[in-house]
Amino acid sequence: MVLEGDRWLVVDHLNGKQNHHYALHWLLNDFRYEQKENLILLSLETVKYKIELGLADGKSTFSVVRGDPNSTRGWRSRYYGDKEPAISVMLEVDRSHACFWTFFGFEKDIVQLEGETLKLLSPELTTSINLKSLLANN
Repeated sequence: MVLEGDRWLVVDHLNGKQNHHYALHWLLNDFRYEQKENLILLSLETVKYKIELGLADGKSTFSVVRGDPNSTRGWRSRYYGDKEPAISVMLEVDRSHACFWTFFGFEKDIVQLEGETLKLLSPELTTSINLKSLLANN
């Protein structure tokens, strides 16, 4: 979903009949970054971009890896035989269903989850989005 002021919200609803390992994974360019709980701040020149991930309900495991020498995680290949570091951001959960959300915005943006409602607060934008209603509309 496109939000005002170059902000994005991506919501992924996953459902199964039995428990499953779900992983939300983003592979990002190799920029300078800071990790804070379930978000990272990417530094590009004078701007810090925020990427925050969450689960609508329950606990999950959040991790960030850059160029892991012991696995394929945190690498990108633009062409055959090429390997360069990238930032791998992952949120994982084991259950029968999951509602992941990812917010792409700016450092000063605030994301709050209250029940099934995601509130986004920034100098240019204040909005509330019901995560379940997004599923009903698709």
